[in-house]
Amino acid sequence: MRAAFDKMACGRSSIEMGDISKGFDASKHPAVQMGLGSEQDVYGEMMQSWDINMDGVVTWEEFKDYFCCVSASVATDEQFCGQMKAIWGC
Repeated sequence: MRAAFDKMACGRSSIEMGDISKGFDASKHPAVQMGLGSEQDVYGEMMQSWDINMDGVVTWEEFKDYFCCVSASVATDEQFCGQMKAIWGC
């Protein structure tokens, strides 16, 4: 996850919301793959979840905290890693 963050941040300590779209492929998200939501729905939900303090930027801590919660809902670490690699193109 840190590699995906660093790729989008380009050496900065935070990512602007618009920069996230450059690395995030919503079409690979499990909800989209299973037909439970559109790419736009998933992308919108992710944006709202990441920017906790609504300042238009996502810090490493916000990014990491979000995915710590998400990983708890995935059956295995391998499955989680596979999903993250697909979504973030890592």
